[in-house]
Amino acid sequence: MTEENGAALDVEVGPSSFRAKLNSRWWSTIDKFRGYKVEIKGRADALLVQRHRNDLEREQFVHDAGLSVERAKLNQQLKVLDSVGDAAAEALKSDPAQLEDFVRRYLPEIAQRRENVNAALDSAADQLRALPLPTDLDVRGSPDQLDDDWLNFWSSYAEKASTENMRRLWGRILAGEIQREGSFSRTTLRIAAELDTETARMFQEHARYEIFESFLGPVNGSDDEDISPLTELEASGLVSGSSGSIWKTPYSDVPGKFEFERGDWLIECEFNNPTQTAIQVPCYPLTRSGKQMASLVPIDGEATLRSFAARFGQEFARMELFSKKDGVIQRPGIVLKERPVPEPQPEIRLDGSTDDQNAL
Repeated sequence: MTEENGAALDVEVGPSSFRAKLNSRWWSTIDKFRGYKVEIKGRADALLVQRHRNDLEREQFVHDAGLSVERAKLNQQLKVLDSVGDAAAEALKSDPAQLEDFVRRYLPEIAQRRENVNAALDSAADQLRALPLPTDLDVRGSPDQLDDDWLNFWSSYAEKASTENMRRLWGRILAGEIQREGSFSRTTLRIAAELDTETARMFQEHARYEIFESFLGPVNGSDDEDISPLTELEASGLVSGSSGSIWKTPYSDVPGKFEFERGDWLIECEFNNPTQTAIQVPCYPLTRSGKQMASLVPIDGEATLRSFAARFGQEFARMELFSKKDGVIQRPGIVLKERPVPEPQPEIRLDGSTDDQNAL
């Protein structure tokens, strides 16, 4: 399973330093969980498990035999059981397939946890191929292996992921951490594991329109907006300020103009005041874990910028929305608000009359 996926990652995807770093992290991760084939690591553990089963069979045998069996005869039969158990344990040690069958038969919970982790690893391999290449800054000076404690935390959550969505989530988190170490803290792992379905849905819906590392708050103190979802998200440790939105002040380097982009979309704005360089935005800032979780949600750049224009259009005289293709702005754009054309004033002549008066 994982070996094939790991080998498939070793492709010409960018600068050699990037390929080497990603493959090193991937293979070190696979090496760690190759022993997770079952949760019984090594031959000694396999033997202990079999002996534990022998003890259970032994106790059942004593119970069934009852007091009517002569002690000497009973002891002989118990020795036979021990010998059979030892032989079975030796067989497990030398035959991994038989060991796996044993685990599936008698330790189904362990087998399920192993299956969940393996599925998350499969998903991580698929998603790692789809992620954009890291930058030189992302990989420079970073270790060739993921932190062992972090992987232990990850596996403790991934082994409980029995649905396809949850396996994809933990696969995406692992892929992101392999691509850039530190992308997901242990706190973020805990929050991701504890989110219920409804809270996760609310966060995903808001994260599609994340802007200025925040979710936009109500404009001009409006009470029309339902902030109860944000209260839930704050309780989960993903946002702050739900009791009263916080104001951010993005600045522009060019007086009278303001522009920013989200995804493959860009908006250019002209302030009503030609000397203005900033705008105040009420928002609910994402926490560190919120930012990390938001990175898992695809951005709807066009909808985000249209929402911004609808909320703050009164601040600007003109707003134009552009798409980008291969990083190039596609002009002309979509005019969301046009600067009003001033009405022509009647010409005043030297005698004090106007064109309008002469027309009369």
